[in-house]
Amino acid sequence: MADKTSGFTRAQQEYLAKVLVQANLHRAFAPLFTGPAAAAEPETHYGFPLEDLCKEEAAKRATHPLDIWRQLEDWTVADRIAEGLDQFLLRHLGFFNVEPNSQGYMMRLRAPGCQLTAAQLRVLARCADDYAGGYAHVTTRGSLQLREIRPRSVIAMIETMEEGNLTAQGTGADSARNLTVTPSAGFDVDEFVDMTAQARQLSTRILRTRELQGIPRKFNISFDNAGRLSCLSDTNDIGFLATIAEENDLGIAPGLLCRIALCWITGLKDFARDTGLLCRPEETVDVAEAMLRVFVEHGDRTNRKKARLKYLLEKNGVEWFVARAQEKLDSFASAIRLTRLDARFDRPRPPIDRQAHIGVHPQRKAGMNYIGVALE
Repeated sequence: MADKTSGFTRAQQEYLAKVLVQANLHRAFAPLFTGPAAAAEPETHYGFPLEDLCKEEAAKRATHPLDIWRQLEDWTVADRIAEGLDQFLLRHLGFFNVEPNSQGYMMRLRAPGCQLTAAQLRVLARCADDYAGGYAHVTTRGSLQLREIRPRSVIAMIETMEEGNLTAQGTGADSARNLTVTPSAGFDVDEFVDMTAQARQLSTRILRTRELQGIPRKFNISFDNAGRLSCLSDTNDIGFLATIAEENDLGIAPGLLCRIALCWITGLKDFARDTGLLCRPEETVDVAEAMLRVFVEHGDRTNRKKARLKYLLEKNGVEWFVARAQEKLDSFASAIRLTRLDARFDRPRPPIDRQAHIGVHPQRKAGMNYIGVALE
């Protein structure tokens, strides 16, 4: 078949491809962009034929979510709110078209470890007053959202947030969402370890790695310090749960480790399960990246309803996934080996107090307290 686009420049072909994606016609017109060799070797995206990609994946392939800044500048100057697949791409930067529920955009903040300083809160308050509706909502993943943001104010808000080392990137659409830790991390009297540093390191690594942006679907990761409060690791795709291994006859050195739980979809009442896998707290960042990369390379990009990690494991099995993750770890030139140990060798974790986030409670440091409040 002759190449029907040979009369167009590369830029013109890319523009036409984007138009067809926006109209959800990319599958029907895929042969226009294949060229004469396509029949023998069709072009693929992460192993999926281009004509089989769902419209969201086709949009991300045509324009990577990190490459929409010039469009955002145009929308800002025109004070025009993004719609359709433009809005889908913009959500990767943390701005959501929520009309008609509320006017303008909603911005979801990224707060790794669910921690903000007083200075950062002041910057966020200035953003709320100057560019949004003057208020904030608390999210289920321990962050904040601002609403009623005019399109003309988006770039100014981003620049203001950067003054406080704040970002909204990676809080919507197909992103590894805000990374959570135990709410009382660092001062919990019962915790085995504080993994806030690991959550921050992993969050930064994800945001600085292009291939880890625009993944097959959203992805949640948590770090549970095994303290008085729980961060609900069973509602995450990957949950690292601190534990202390006792003496055993399986060759695992006793000491501080993390159990790894995988897969959840709360809407299906399907929660993450312990895999028996273990790693050290300092290894969790590399382990999470390895697992996330396996999801990036093998997650379904043709059917949004089957694109979560749960379905990848159902299709190929946990052992297949673990083997692929170990291959990634080996390619990092790390010495990390995922091992297994039955939970009966774990030291019992401290009891979880479901009310420990309300009222006055002692901190780990003698003479210090923390105060928890309930929001309405």
